[in-house]
Order: sequence, then structure tokens, then C-alpha cells
Amino acid sequence: MSIRNGTDEIISETSTASVAAPKEVSKRTQPMVGIGGLVIVAVAFALLGIIWSPQTSLVVLGPITTFALPVLVLSAIWWGGWPFAKFGRSVSGLANTVMIAAGGVILAGVGLLIIGHFNLHGIFSANAAKENSKGVLTTFPFTVTIAASVFVTMLQLTFVSGKWPLHKMRPISSGIAAFLLSWVVGTAVYFFATNWNAVPSAARSALGLRNGVGPMNAIDFTALLLCIVVYQMGFFVLFRGWPFAGIKNSGGRLVASHLATIGGGWITFFILIDGFKWNDPIVVGVCGSIIAAIFLVGMLFETWPFHEEDPSGNRVGSAVLVVAVTGCLYFGLRALGHATGTWSQAPVELWIGVSGLNYIAAVIILHYAVWGRWPLKAPTPPPG
Repeated sequence: MSIRNGTDEIISETSTASVAAPKEVSKRTQPMVGIGGLVIVAVAFALLGIIWSPQTSLVVLGPITTFALPVLVLSAIWWGGWPFAKFGRSVSGLANTVMIAAGGVILAGVGLLIIGHFNLHGIFSANAAKENSKGVLTTFPFTVTIAASVFVTMLQLTFVSGKWPLHKMRPISSGIAAFLLSWVVGTAVYFFATNWNAVPSAARSALGLRNGVGPMNAIDFTALLLCIVVYQMGFFVLFRGWPFAGIKNSGGRLVASHLATIGGGWITFFILIDGFKWNDPIVVGVCGSIIAAIFLVGMLFETWPFHEEDPSGNRVGSAVLVVAVTGCLYFGLRALGHATGTWSQAPVELWIGVSGLNYIAAVIILHYAVWGRWPLKAPTPPPG
């Protein structure tokens, strides 16, 4: 696995026994390299999330970029920039970005085929409601749940499992196996955990939409999955494996980390829905903002200005900063969405969630781990 892109620094080969990133990295480069990266992320966000109009961005790019997320994880974490890493940061970054984008479009078509039938027009339709009324199956909203299910499975296998049981395979083979396994498990979870009963039977038949046999509404399940991602990224990106890294028994560490991420997501979802009486779009918007804040604090700025604190102080300071950044992102994006878009097809909170996860957090991973922070100073590989 290539370390020129600093991917190892995320959680030291994604092991649950990871250690904190070296203080020297942030001490030499932050906050200026983080500010430079923030400019790049802001430009990418404007291109992806605003320039088309926010609603069009949500309906067209939202599903495609969600399907591209597992390809991004594959490229950045499992393959370390292969097969283009040898060409340098700029060429490798561009080539891998094209591969990830193409993968998103192709997999959106695969998602349509799995849930109903392939329909090229349904992938790029900017007016999903109108197309659905004509019997055209569109990626939004119907493929978002299966895309999220595959992505969360890929994260669970990559970060929470520390690549187990594929960690002894060669990087290329293990990455392909992880990607295929995530699709198999994610698809099975989609069909056995969710349903589209909220869509009338006649409408499902007209669309050619296959219904799942699970007990949970598909949109509810999507919000639940975002809650799980918050725990995945909080523990394994922001806190770099804490507290599970201290568990010496590998089996116990795996069980504890899986229970904490999945169980924590479930509990949080039901507290927000039943306790706080939030609806699914608000849960998605807040969770997307938290995930974006985690990557802004933990990866883009490498926990600056808390990088010189002891590990516990770093965690506390970073967590407080994530809470503050989350509030700024959520309310800032909501104001921006209302100012720049009309929301006849979906609530603005869904755009906030997609923007946080797909247009901010994913772009940070792309900038840091795929482009190697080009044209800024490359991340320093961790010791050893």
C-alpha cells in the first residue's frame, strides 16, 4: 500500500489498534495547509452542490456520489492510489478521480437494476417526481438506501474490522474482495431490513420497484445508516481507534467496536426520532454535518490546534471543536440552501446531509488521501 498519500495516517493501516498520528505532521504544516485545503474543498462544494442548483444537485448527483463512496474508500484505503500512484500526485489524483466518478455512474445503474430495472434516463433525471409520475424509476430517492447500505458495510469492513478477515490478502485482491463483499452484504441488508410499503402497491408496480421484506421503511433506514457512520468516523477517524485500541484481545476488540458503532447508531437514531421528535431529513442533515465536521477537524486540519495535547486532551478538544463546526455547517448550509434553491421535490435537510457527506467529507478524503494534498505539501507518512 502506498504511503505517499498519507492514507496510513488515518488510522495506521485501518487497524483498530491504531495509534495517534505523529505530532510533527501538524506542527510543521498546520494551520496553513488546512486553510489551503479548505479553499479547495469550498470550490469543489460549490461545483457539486450549488452551481447546478441545490435541488438538482441532490436529485441527480446525490445518488451517483453516494454510489461512488465505496469506490473512493477502495481507491484511498485499500489500494493506496493503485493503479495510478506511480505517475505522481497530480496525474494519479486526476486518474483516480475519473475512475471514482465513472464508478459512481456505473454503480448507480447497477443499483437501479437491483431494485427494479436499468433505466439510463432515471440516472440523470433532474425532476424525479415528474418522471416517477410517468412510471420512470429514478435513482432518487429509490436507490439511495441501497447505496448507503453498501457504503456503510464498506466502512464497517475497512475501519471497524480493520480489514479483517481480508487483511492477509494482497492489497489489490483484498480491495476487490472487500468491495464485492460490501455489495453482497449491503444488498442483502437492504432487502431483508427495509421496505417501500409507504409507496402504494400500484405505484410500485408501475415503477417496476422491487419491495424489500424488512420491517423498516427504507427512508428511515437511510437515516439510521447515517447515524452509524457518525460513530464509525468518530471512533476511527477523529479518535483514531480509541477506546478499542486498548483492547489487546483481537476478538474482543472486534466485537466491542462493532457493537459500539452499530449499537450506538441504532440507539442514537431512536433517541432522535422518538425522543427529540426529529424527522428523517433532519436526522440526515445533522448527521451529514457531523461527519463533515469530523473530517474538517480530524483530517483537513489534523486536529489542530489540539495536536500537541496529550491523547485525552486532544480527543476532548477535537470533540468540542467538532460540535461547534457541526452547528456552523448545519445552520450555514440550511441558510445557503434556502437562499439558492427551491425545494419542491425534497426538504433542504436532505441536501444538507448529502452535502456534508458527499460534497465535503468525501472531497476531503479525495484531497488528502487520493490527491496527496496536491498542490499543497504532501502529508508526512507516519513513523514505521
